Amino acid sequence: MKCTLSSLPGYASRHLMGSDIRMRILAMLVTACLVPTLGAREVFRIAYWPYPPNLIVDRLGATDSAPKGAIVQVWENYIAPRADLEIRWIGPVPFSRALAMVEQGEADAVQHLSRTPEREKTFRFSRHPIMRGRQGLVVLAKDPVERIHGLDDLRGRKIGMIGEGYLAPFFQENRNSLMLEAVFGKDAAPQNVRKLLASRLWGIYYTFPDVLLYFAALDHRTREVKVIPFPGSEKDEVTFAAMSRKLDPKLVERIDKAIDATYQTYNYADMAKAVTQQAAASAASNVP
Repeated sequence: MKCTLSSLPGYASRHLMGSDIRMRILAMLVTACLVPTLGAREVFRIAYWPYPPNLIVDRLGATDSAPKGAIVQVWENYIAPRADLEIRWIGPVPFSRALAMVEQGEADAVQHLSRTPEREKTFRFSRHPIMRGRQGLVVLAKDPVERIHGLDDLRGRKIGMIGEGYLAPFFQENRNSLMLEAVFGKDAAPQNVRKLLASRLWGIYYTFPDVLLYFAALDHRTREVKVIPFPGSEKDEVTFAAMSRKLDPKLVERIDKAIDATYQTYNYADMAKAVTQQAAASAASNVP
């Protein structure tokens, strides 16, 4: 029998005897029809790329398991329940592909994104940030430099960065005067860390240096690197939910309200640190 409300009375009267029994069974059938509908959550598609400890893929290229990490926890544990959403993770895909998927309506959002005037033309950004963390330049711990005061401190020094990645205002304004070496691809962060540890780079800039510390921790070399400040880094970097402009404005508002209600209830830095510590401990336990 097709489960529609209009079919229930006729079905009950034809197949069930006794008014009392008919009413009881009718109530059960109505419940059976309505519960799946009431319990279903709207699917929200997030295109993602690996960005530990914020988003971790157990096996790069694997598509048979959901990602893990601090920003995954934010979406799954804080935003989705409030907005009544079921998160569907799409990826991993390259960073540029994830942005294109949202722009074209193939995905509803990316995991997180720095907000710029140029990007605001393409994406709907949340009112409040969903991720925040300290800024800094990652260098070797043995290097005597403890702070970047200005451009002169970086002249002649090669700085690694992620290809197509966001640059803080200090680096953006001085881009043409700096020796920036971009690395592209899903393993850009570990490649940069290996280059730094081999002294092929003087330092590395990432929007969130915790990404680099994560990979150093996996190799049990955390003590060999440090994070030093640069002009403007005293302010935490933040990223936002970046959503498709093709979304229903009512859905965007629902998500915004969920973020409004939750973004101050969790300590993102502590969450990311815990993920890094857990990953480092797991890596250590697997060392023969």
